[in-house]
Amino acid sequence: MKLIKTVKKIMALSTGAVMMGATVLSASAATDLANYPAPFVADGKFDALIVVGDNAAAADTLGAVDIATSLQFAARVKKTVQSSASGTVSVSGEAWRVGTSAKKFEMSEKGTSVNETIRDITTFITDDELPTLLADGTHRNSKGDFDYHQYLYFDNVNSKNTATTSYKPVSRTVAYDKSTNDANKNEIGDFFFVDSANGRKQIARYALEFTTSAEADLTDSAGTLSSAGTYLWSFEDKTIDILGKTWSIVKARTSTTGVKLTLMGGAVQDTLDQDQSKTYTVGGKDYDVSLDFVGSTTAKFTVNGELTDSMQEGDTYTLADKSLIGVKDISVQDFSGGVRKTEFYVGANKIELEDTDITDGISSNSLKVGTTTVDETSVIITGTNDSANSLYKIDTIQLNVTADDKIYIGAGGKLSEQLEEPQALLDAWDIEYQGMENVPVETIKLNPSSDQYYLEFTDGNGDAVSLPFVWTDSSNNLKLGDDSQDTIWDENQTINKDDYFIVSDESQNPGARASYALQYSKATRNDTTGSKTIKFENLGDGSVIEKSLTAPYSQDKIGGSTSNIATITIGGATFKVWAAGAADSNDFNIQVDLDADGTLLGSQGSLGGDGGDFSNLVNITTKAGAQIAIWSPDPSLANATWNTSIQPNSGVVVSVQTVDADDYDNKVPSAIEFNITAATGEVRIAERTDVADHEYKSPVGDSTLKYAYTTLGAFVDWQNPTNDPPTVTIDYPSVQRLPLVYISAPGAEISTGEATEGGSIVYYETSPIAVGTAKLAQEFDSAGGLASNNAIVVGGPCANAIASELMGNPSADNCAQDFTTGKAMIKLYENANGKVAMLVAGMDASDTRRAARVVANYEQWQDTEKLSGMEVEVTGTSFSDISVAAPAPKPVVVEEPEETTEEETTEETTEETTEETTE
Repeated sequence: MKLIKTVKKIMALSTGAVMMGATVLSASAATDLANYPAPFVADGKFDALIVVGDNAAAADTLGAVDIATSLQFAARVKKTVQSSASGTVSVSGEAWRVGTSAKKFEMSEKGTSVNETIRDITTFITDDELPTLLADGTHRNSKGDFDYHQYLYFDNVNSKNTATTSYKPVSRTVAYDKSTNDANKNEIGDFFFVDSANGRKQIARYALEFTTSAEADLTDSAGTLSSAGTYLWSFEDKTIDILGKTWSIVKARTSTTGVKLTLMGGAVQDTLDQDQSKTYTVGGKDYDVSLDFVGSTTAKFTVNGELTDSMQEGDTYTLADKSLIGVKDISVQDFSGGVRKTEFYVGANKIELEDTDITDGISSNSLKVGTTTVDETSVIITGTNDSANSLYKIDTIQLNVTADDKIYIGAGGKLSEQLEEPQALLDAWDIEYQGMENVPVETIKLNPSSDQYYLEFTDGNGDAVSLPFVWTDSSNNLKLGDDSQDTIWDENQTINKDDYFIVSDESQNPGARASYALQYSKATRNDTTGSKTIKFENLGDGSVIEKSLTAPYSQDKIGGSTSNIATITIGGATFKVWAAGAADSNDFNIQVDLDADGTLLGSQGSLGGDGGDFSNLVNITTKAGAQIAIWSPDPSLANATWNTSIQPNSGVVVSVQTVDADDYDNKVPSAIEFNITAATGEVRIAERTDVADHEYKSPVGDSTLKYAYTTLGAFVDWQNPTNDPPTVTIDYPSVQRLPLVYISAPGAEISTGEATEGGSIVYYETSPIAVGTAKLAQEFDSAGGLASNNAIVVGGPCANAIASELMGNPSADNCAQDFTTGKAMIKLYENANGKVAMLVAGMDASDTRRAARVVANYEQWQDTEKLSGMEVEVTGTSFSDISVAAPAPKPVVVEEPEETTEEETTEETTEETTEETTE
């Protein structure tokens, strides 16, 4: 009998898997030369080693230098600085500022119902906001490919307590408050706040949601399908990307409706044979690791002289320096000379995700990270146990992160710094509060001087004004003005020489009206000689406004004639001036059209009380748009006594308001109101809470200092000394001042600066490629090799041992079998753990250098779509004669049948299948 072995095909696998010891490198659609320099440059930083042969030719070395020079320029990150009146913010790395182009995240007012939470901005974020951290992914196993999306949800935790009509406390918001957290207890300031009360304590809920259920076979421990099986082998030894990190599922078990997944990742991943040793560097520290024992289910290591416990797959051991070593996979061939090896992580991260009932959508277990159970992070896994078909299906994996104590993140702080168990964030994301925006502000101040308050503000020209506002006599009666002059806010009031008055162009929209404080300083009226003029002083810039009197200027007071005697033009508006009586002497009394409507309002019977008629009163509008209004709560206050006597127990209300809806997003700022009274012949101030109680906060031990914010970002500094009149200073922003809250990925850097001209400034920040990045082949092996590093390998397998490893370790006699003079390859290989190698190699060193020049000038070849796919072929004779194209298909080699006798059988090994036929 004859046995014929027919070799079906021998094919060169340009995109196939090549064995390298225990490491498999293969093609992947995710890795493409069209995307170069990715993945060797990530987030603006070089993440690879450049490898040349131990005895590399000079041309190989020059080729590596060309590549490194090009990569130094590519190792940069684009930064955009937004510059406007609202300040500058620079962000590098991945971070999403809470807010959208259509919805800004505003300050909340402590003690009022005016609040803004993250949920008011959005109910969730995804890869639109954080493209790497929340990237879409695919989990692949023997049952298929299962796509998924990732989200951070902000569930509703701030519904109003209808029983008490209370809005406090509001969670996931920024407000001015006093911290009760141990990390910054009793500090006062603006904080990003998260409540810890039940029902209000959620920080965020992470969710990985499969578009179609991820499936695994239900099997017993031997891998046999079983409707009662508890092993989910399909999931094991497969990877899944969660929050920007790749995790290996090292153990997957079920108990009817429950499931437990053990995931592991690490800084360095490698495989050792029993009795093999290597040195690894993690975080700048060296770890000497030897694999001492490999059993059928357990392994033991010695790390820096420390013997570990026996570990099974999925176990970790905590070393003396608190770092972890973890076992991913144990492989044993139980016969003499059989392989005994273990795949492991140094600097390992391990998480356990368990839910005892995947059908109820409720958490039963907390997240476990390493050896720590994170009590305030609950795991929710949803899915189905399709036991009838021996299938287990997972729909979602969720982590609900909550606060174990009230969280107050101050300016420049992070959520991770406040959490008792920061492992809840998996070292993958954070919430940062960078304080309030730096914006231009103006000052509004009630400045006391014993019996007098001055109102300080910025007028329509941007000039600082100090206006005598309220004065008290020794009997505590109040009047507007100072001890000798009045300050007139009422069109119906007569203005005497040296009195002060306010003019404001009320033909403009509220918040956009230019206001000025003037003083009537002089009028000259002489029938025979000299000029006939009237003069006013602008309290803002100190200038004198002088106007000629217009005949007839000897008329009776208002009512006898409608002819005005002068006009004041300021800020683009015209304010008419009338004589209040016969203008037949110098410094006669006048009345002024304070609101620029061309007329004077008539007399009023009563001004006082909250229901009084204040239509005759003009308001001040500051340069930044704040409206300052006044009135008296005294219901008996008559028009005639407005500037002469206000009862001390009634006082004068001053209200600072934001009246232009264009000045804020959608949270209407509450008015800042104080009532000015008098006691013991001195002025006093108290907050008026009829409209809003801003719940001012004081530092511990000093109740005389009180502070608050409005949603506009106006900051109130109220200093209330025991024996002196209080002072109120308001920093009022020229544009809405917003809190800077970011959800960030590791490595993100956020900085703020002063406001400059509007616009965007784009620049690039380069990260230096570290000294020592270039390695000889033997040095590269000592640094962890292909299993632990991305690599750019320059030179072919005859000159470079790492190139040889990539190409399957051909013998010295055959190391050039895949190369032709004048040609070179640029080829990508991807490790199962995500590490990528790029081989740049030619028949001789000049061919290699020419291919390296293509890599260095990658943009030129990508623009023409020549540099793409997993492999290209470079041909040419010089640097000016270069062609790049996809490699030609390798021919199929079909061998003739070879007859063998029963006594002599020759077996031929191929890379594809063989058939056996018997004649």
